[in-house]
Amino acid sequence: HGSRANCAFASTPTPAAPAPAAGTVVFIHGWGMNADTMLPWASAMAARGLRGLVVDLRNHGGSGHGTPGFGRLESQDVAELVIALERRGQITRPLYLFGVSYGAATAIFTAQQPGVGVDAVVAMEPFDNAADAVKGFSNPATLVGGGGALAALQRSWIRHRFSPRRLDAQIDAVERQFGYRLASIDVGDAMVENGTCTLVIHGAQDTLLAPAASRRMADRAAPLAHYVEPPYDNHVTLPLRVDWLAGPITQWLAATNSGCAAPLIPPDPSPPPAS
Repeated sequence: HGSRANCAFASTPTPAAPAPAAGTVVFIHGWGMNADTMLPWASAMAARGLRGLVVDLRNHGGSGHGTPGFGRLESQDVAELVIALERRGQITRPLYLFGVSYGAATAIFTAQQPGVGVDAVVAMEPFDNAADAVKGFSNPATLVGGGGALAALQRSWIRHRFSPRRLDAQIDAVERQFGYRLASIDVGDAMVENGTCTLVIHGAQDTLLAPAASRRMADRAAPLAHYVEPPYDNHVTLPLRVDWLAGPITQWLAATNSGCAAPLIPPDPSPPPAS
């Protein structure tokens, strides 16, 4: 597939003889990011007893180039990496996946891959369908915020540049280049089919990817999928909420060893934004 994975293990200062890890979490970053962006999560959860493995997806960070697969092809890379590291004794079971946005879709697809044996998935702000995700990220209202003449002019230009007809034509060109239909990459179907306990977290203020789509995916995959919607977070701020969510997510992962109960998320400790 022409790509390689650049991985690092997250650790926390510990005594000379640390306790054995209670499992391994593979952290998968979002589009345009790299493994470094997942290090805060890996470090926080390592402090709670989980080994962290952060990866650079194909076309990102230190990894090589390959056909972008909107999570479906990337999941094959992640699966190969996990299998290879387990053979070298570097994976401690149980195995969990934690992905953000594009990485969340990758994590859901990875749970389908044979020979990996994923015990639970944390999917933070995933997209439901690749074609819909491309259109969502091209919405002028989400790309340019605020008021004033300049913002209005920028939104007008984006509406012209990414009109529905132009956008459909660009999607068609991408599909011809890569040899698959974007609309065929359906993350919701994969979540249902992989049969893996999954926690879906999506900020209510996300204007790039609709939280309602994540809610529908989780409902379809119930009772193995649970949905949490933080009321004040958007697509950018939610992945920064390590201080609030790392503990409850770690506890939920540990609890999946004996079932797939709903998570216990405490109230958001931060005040709502000023209106």
